[in-house]
Formats: sequence, C-alpha cells, structure tokens
Amino acid sequence: MKRPFSRRLQLAACVLLVAAPTMAAQDLEAAFRSPRGVYSPQFKGQFSASASPADLYVAGVRQILGRDAAPREGWVVAPPAGEGPRAPVAQQPYAALLKDMKTCLARTAVLAWSGEPVVDIVLVAAQADADAARAANAELEASQLAFMSATVEELRKGRVAEGRLALDERRFRSVVLAGTQQLAPEVAEVLKALAAAGGTVVAFRCLPETLAQPLFGLQPDAKVKERIVRRGKSAYIPHDERQLPVALRVQGSDLFLYPPSRDVLFCHRRDTTADWYVVANLSDRRVEAHATIRCDRMPEVWDAATGRMREAIGVDRAEGGVILPLNLEAYQTIGLVFRRPLTERRVRRASGLAAASVEWGGNAARVIGRAQMQGRYTVVTGDGRKAQATVGALPPELLIEGPWGFATAQPYAREPAEVSTLRAAPLGAKQSAEGVAAPEFDDSAWDEVHPGDALPFLKPKWEASWLVFQGNGAKRYFRKSFELPAAPKEAKLTVTVDNQYELFVNGEKIGADKQWEQAETYDVTARLKPGKNVVAVLAINEGGIAAALAQLRIIGADGRIVRVGTDGTWKMAEAEAQGWTTAGFDDAAWKAPKVEGKPPRSPWGDVPGLPPEPRTTERVCYRFLLPPGTSRVLLPPDTKAESLYVGGRAVRIAKQEADLTGLPADRRNQALLVVAAGEATAPALRCACEPGRITLGTWTAEGFSRYSGRATYTRRFRLPREYRGRRLLLDLGKVGVAASVRLNKKSLGVRVLPPYRFDVTEALKSGDNELAVTVASTLANSKGAGPQPSGLIGPVKLIPYETVEVNVGG
Repeated sequence: MKRPFSRRLQLAACVLLVAAPTMAAQDLEAAFRSPRGVYSPQFKGQFSASASPADLYVAGVRQILGRDAAPREGWVVAPPAGEGPRAPVAQQPYAALLKDMKTCLARTAVLAWSGEPVVDIVLVAAQADADAARAANAELEASQLAFMSATVEELRKGRVAEGRLALDERRFRSVVLAGTQQLAPEVAEVLKALAAAGGTVVAFRCLPETLAQPLFGLQPDAKVKERIVRRGKSAYIPHDERQLPVALRVQGSDLFLYPPSRDVLFCHRRDTTADWYVVANLSDRRVEAHATIRCDRMPEVWDAATGRMREAIGVDRAEGGVILPLNLEAYQTIGLVFRRPLTERRVRRASGLAAASVEWGGNAARVIGRAQMQGRYTVVTGDGRKAQATVGALPPELLIEGPWGFATAQPYAREPAEVSTLRAAPLGAKQSAEGVAAPEFDDSAWDEVHPGDALPFLKPKWEASWLVFQGNGAKRYFRKSFELPAAPKEAKLTVTVDNQYELFVNGEKIGADKQWEQAETYDVTARLKPGKNVVAVLAINEGGIAAALAQLRIIGADGRIVRVGTDGTWKMAEAEAQGWTTAGFDDAAWKAPKVEGKPPRSPWGDVPGLPPEPRTTERVCYRFLLPPGTSRVLLPPDTKAESLYVGGRAVRIAKQEADLTGLPADRRNQALLVVAAGEATAPALRCACEPGRITLGTWTAEGFSRYSGRATYTRRFRLPREYRGRRLLLDLGKVGVAASVRLNKKSLGVRVLPPYRFDVTEALKSGDNELAVTVASTLANSKGAGPQPSGLIGPVKLIPYETVEVNVGG
C-alpha cells in the first residue's frame, strides 16, 4: 500500500504536474525528499538492445531539462540514436534494478519543473534551415548557456521592457536568429528596440535585410558572408557557431564552468523565495571544475540520487554572484539551491575531504568528511578562522584477486555457451598433438580465429606489389626471370593491370584482359621447365595512374611453395624489344619499376581473384579456453575431430560430444582440438556449463558471447589484520552494466551507474567474508548486437578511509 501524502505534498504534486509558476521553498524541499507521488518516470518505447542504464539516464535528464522534448506528465524517454535491434526497456536484464535511478530522475524533475525558468537567451530557428538550428542548439548547450526556443510568430507578440524582450511572462536579454533570411518589419522593430535598450541580437548563418542597416550599418546587398560583423552588443556570425558563446557572453554567463565541460547541462529556476540550478554530468567521467554563478546567496547542494541536502563548501564571493568548486561523479545530478543570504557564516575551504558536510552552532562550524589519505586537513570559514585535523597512516587499497565463483541465472546446459575465440595452426607430420595440448604451451604465434572464419594459413596472400606508371595510352613492358631445379608439381599465375594487359610465359602468350577489378588466374604448370624461366607482362594505360600486379605460386615436387610476385626485382622498359618475352632475352639494360605497395592499396583497394592457399597439412589444431563450469563440449556434426585434449589430458569423443565430468574442475580450462583438414573454416564449438570459476573481465571473452542476463560472482576472502576495525569502501571497478552486492548475506544495495562503490564497514567480519556480486547485462549479446562488455570486469578493491571531524570554534 502506498503511503498517503500530506495535503501540502499533494498540492505540490498537482502544482508540478501542471507546471505552475511558483512554489514555496518548503514545498519544494518536501517534494524533493519524497518525489515518487509527484513524478513517475516511464521508460517506454523501443530502445536499442545495447542501451545501458546510462543511456536511459542521459535520455531522461535531457528530456527533463527540455533538450530533446518538451517536459510533460508521463514523459517517454527518447531512444538513443543508433542502428541495431531494439527492445522494450522492461525486457532488459537490468530492468528490475532501475528503481533508484527512477527516483533520481524524479528528484531531477521536481527541481527542473518547479518555479519559473530563468533564461537569458531565446533561440529563434528558421524552419527552412534545420542545420543552422542544430548547430546553434548544440553550441549553446555545450557552452553552458541557458536558452529556450521560440518561433518567429511568437516574436511578433514581443515587446521590450526594462532592457529585456518580453514574450508573455518570459524575459530575455539576448536573441539568436538561426538561419533566418526574412524578417517581417514589425519583428525587426522589436529586435531593434532590444538592441537599443542594451540587449543582444545575434544573426547566425543569415542576416535579414530588415536588420542589416539599423543594427550593423550595412546596406542590404553588402557582401558580408565570410566575415563576422559586430556593433555594440549585437553580432552577425556567418558560419562559425563557436563564435556564438563569445557574442552572447558580453552580458555575462548565468553559470560558467572553468575548465569548461561539454558534458554538463544545467537549467536555472526561480520562485518568490529561492533560486536553484539543476546541474547534470552526462558523461562517464568525473568532472572537477569551479562554477561561477550569477546569484549572490548561499548555495545548498541537493543530491538527486541520494536525496541528501547539505550546505555547499568552498563558497566564495565573485563579481555579481558566487564561485564554488563543483565535483560531479559520472552521471551525477545535483541541485544548487540558493535560499539564505551569503554571509561570513560559511565554510570557504575544506581541502581534501570527500562528501563533506557542515553543522553550525552559532558561529561554530563542525565539518565532517571522508579522508582516504594520510595528512593534515584544514577547514577555513568565511571570516578567516581555521582549524585542522590530522589523519595517520592508512593501509593501501586492497585488491581482491584470484578466481571467482561464477553462475549464470539461466542454466547453460539448456542453452550452451559458445567458444568465441580459438587459436589455429596446421599440425605438421612430425609434430605431436600431446606437445601442443599442454596448458603451458606457447600458442602466441598461432592465428586467432572465430567460428566460421577462414583459416588464415589457407587464405590467399598477395605477396606481390603494384608496379605503377602514368601517361594516357602509355605502354610498359615488365618481365621477371627465375630458375627452377625441376618441373613443378603445380604452378598458377594470377595477374591484373589497370587498364589492360597481355601475359606471356617463356615466350608463349597465355592470356589478356581489360577488367582490372578482378584478377585472372592461369594454370601455367605445363609452361614452366627446369632451368631458366620468364614471366612477361605488357601493360597498357588508358588515362590517369596505371599499375600492374602479378603473382606466380609454384608448388615444387617436394611440396615446397615458391612465389614470384611483382616487386622491385622485376625489369621494365618503355619500348618493345625483339624477343623480350623469352627466357633468353638480355634485360640488363632495362630499368627497375616504380613499386607502390601490396594490396589493399588506394586507389585499387583489395583486388579479388587470388586463389586460396594449397593445403600442406592433413590436420589442423585449435587451442581455446573453455567457459567456466564446462561439463560437456559439443562439436558440429560435420567436424571431423581426431582428438580432444583438456588440461593436457585426452578426452573421449562420442557422437560429436565430449564429457568432462570425470576431470577435476581446475583442469577444465585449456583445450586442444585436432581435426582433419577437410574444412577451411573454424568450427563452432559449444559448451554445456554448470557453476564454475572465472577470472574478472567481460564474460563474452569466456565463452558467453551470446549470453544476456544475470550472473552471480562469489568470493571468500579473509580480511588482513591491518584492515580490521577500519572503515572500508568496496569498489567494483568497471561493471557491465548494473550490480547488486551482498556481503555476509547482508544486502549493500544496487548500482546502475558508476561509480560502483559500497560502504562495507558494518558488514565486514574480522575472519572469513563471503562476497556475492550479481551483475545484469544489456540485451545486446543475445540480440546479435554484441559482444558488449558484460559482467564484473573490475578491478575489485577495498579502499580504507577515515571519517574526519574538524571543529572551528565560535
């Protein structure tokens, strides 16, 4: 049953939902603390299957702040851009963990929809020039300049009062015209009046004729397309949107970050008792900056994720307002609420203390924060009083290393895992399978392949390089002499020329072609002989750059492969000579050709037509890692397996299946499969899995490349003596994508956005501890949109800290 809300809170809810202009500060605070009855986010629509909670959060904040759509009751988060399969959010494995994020967005909406908007800039975009509107919108947003949108028709109703443009109840100091070519005279009069009253008018991309003369002193036909024109506070910016913030900041910024961050959005609201800002970091990186804010009252920090409210620390006076440090975690949203006068009764500095808060008793300040390093921590109040506290040595961060227990939520005996990566190499006649099956065998020189990949040692290899020349109608005569100890077992010659060629072997014309995009292959086995041989190519250009490419692959009687490809050792002439295609011709006076490089090479790209490599082995070896908990290995029906080794031991294969239950669990990791070389592609191997052991990292690299869902990681560890009795944070590092934690069977909560940190001080034991981390992924892997980083990636560590209290007496 839902808890009934007070009459005041019910009224606040109604006020918010109809976007009423004012709200008492106490009602705002009550709605922020208990937002569920006021605002209920709805994740609707078809999202990308790989959409993470961070994607939903960013889309939600942008919509709440009016960047993607007008805020409204029952809003629908816009799906993130991008191709690929889509699915409702409710189907995502992490959907059940979004409760706290919904509350965070609800608190954000309370702040962003209450009171009146305070906006200096109105953006008026021409419907015919959407590109100009997008460019202006993006640059204003990235520059932390608050703005609202309006139409040219709305400007018709505008008037200038007290140096501002009044549109209904809204007031603006600046107008940006994006891509507006035509402007009615009555609208131009309003904008001229605004400029005359000290406001700013910026024309971006286009300068309306009705503003050229009165605002900039230009004739309507003046050539100003390539230069910026400024007059007073107004400007015409022909193309560079980066000049927009420069032109608009002549009146000062509402909120300015230094160093600037394009990842931070904000909005400013106001009622009769307070001003407040919603500030959101929409990136996966921590933002550390100083914020200069045009408000001369004392700020409070309201954290939308936790509902915590505290006095801001580090506040100082600035011209026309205040300056304060702003440290935003990844995807963090806060409110900066200004309700009481700015006096010396404030904390101006509390260096190094994280999550610091202050309590006042008269003029005495009690500052409490978290210290993670040894040292002296100093607090300074607004009137210059200071006090210090010292933190002694802290032990270093403690990594929780080694293998973890691992179990997927759905049994993989019913839905086998796939071996996603294998290393492949031919097994020579004199090589031992047992030798390369040993777990310690170094396979780093083997080829890395994936199921269905063509084996690299059987793929065609262009060893030849392009021989280039130029000249419309130009001809070039290329030849290469070589010797053979005996007649070849097989010889194939592949050639192409941009634009056409004639091919000769030992004086005999073999072929000709005009389609250089596809190489032609000729069997020349019968044309080669023991002793001296020659390949000759007549290349003809039809304009632009031209080039010749040829490769002869010879398999000798002993099975060895010899390649003769075009390179710098070939000879070239610009004029035909008698007998130049024969082996006995003397080409000592011919030049070396100009060599451009091997395919793929611009402008010809990767020319197809080279035949695959011949088989030089009857067996192929595949080394691979088995997924955690593998109990059976399942082979495709057409795979001709000769033997399988797991952990260095031979395993029996029966009916394309190998049972590993007789092997110790710690020996079921490294495997080697030997197959007959009947197929030229890597096999698709599947594994039936039970709960097993895993090392930290994305589970897609452990055989679960197609798995989307939840998995639980378990680890027993004993806390070292120097950490016992201390305050500790558990940091999971990188997580793909949401996690819940239990320590010694006590729930520590859920995190769907970084940082994935939990305070474990109260749950830890001095002896053995049992840690369980359940991770939920996106749908990407199961929908074929992966593999996406999934699971507990880490590193996982315990971070010691101390709670520091500094008292500055009255």
